[in-house]
Amino acid sequence: MTDYASGAGRAFVDPFPPCHRIEEIPVAAFENVESLFQRMLHEMEQPGTRLMTYLNIHVANVAWREKKLKEFLQQAHCIYCDGMGICWGAGFSGGYLPARLPAADWFLDFFRTMARHGKSVFLLGGKPGVPERMLDVLNERLPEHTVVGTHHGYIHRNAMVERWALRQIHRSRPDILVVGFGTPLQEFWIEKRRDELKEVPLVLPLGAVMDYFTGEEVRCPRWMGNMGLEWLYRFGRQPGRMFGRYVIGNPWFFSRLLLGGAWIGQTRPIALSRTESGGGRTFQAK
Repeated sequence: MTDYASGAGRAFVDPFPPCHRIEEIPVAAFENVESLFQRMLHEMEQPGTRLMTYLNIHVANVAWREKKLKEFLQQAHCIYCDGMGICWGAGFSGGYLPARLPAADWFLDFFRTMARHGKSVFLLGGKPGVPERMLDVLNERLPEHTVVGTHHGYIHRNAMVERWALRQIHRSRPDILVVGFGTPLQEFWIEKRRDELKEVPLVLPLGAVMDYFTGEEVRCPRWMGNMGLEWLYRFGRQPGRMFGRYVIGNPWFFSRLLLGGAWIGQTRPIALSRTESGGGRTFQAK
């Protein structure tokens, strides 16, 4: 495997940490974002299309209800922790996840890292105009970026628009496709269009991450995120929209874990080998 992160003073990098299962979904215990980036670069060297995605409480709750989403997550080559609630959930079931790695914290560093390694990116998602504004942000703050194309995410109810977006992706031949529709729409779309995406080395569903850089959403203060209070900040800003996700969803998630084997018997963490954590599977068209 190529050593993508070298040099004195760098954080310890381990792209293949042990995984812990949260309700049968293996989550990699990355220590830092450098390890996550190195894993991305490794996956792009493998044959076929690779899938890396995330788990937070909302995704876990939807996966509990939607078998199709749970199966999608289980076939991913790597899943990382997107929220403090998942870190706590691992602890409740005897495991340990050392870091939360929400994409909004590392998105600009992601472009910087991929540009340094010559990896191109296509941005798909957000309202009309959001990807273009994201590109404006990159042009201003990171002119060396390697974004080769953009398209908004409102493609699901118009077959012609969707075909045009897929044609743009195909023509751009990106190394990485960022898909930002939100869960479970983005996951179901990736699964549905896996044949059309089979020439893309790495697919990254990242939710509404572009909204935080384009003025659509306001990011919570870092100290609140580090304390696991991002949910409270978002609920305070949008109580009607976020009531079900947080006021109902968070207790429901933790109650399942606390009941553990007495009810579901699914949350025992296990350390996986590299193959079991996704290194041996291929996200190929069926």
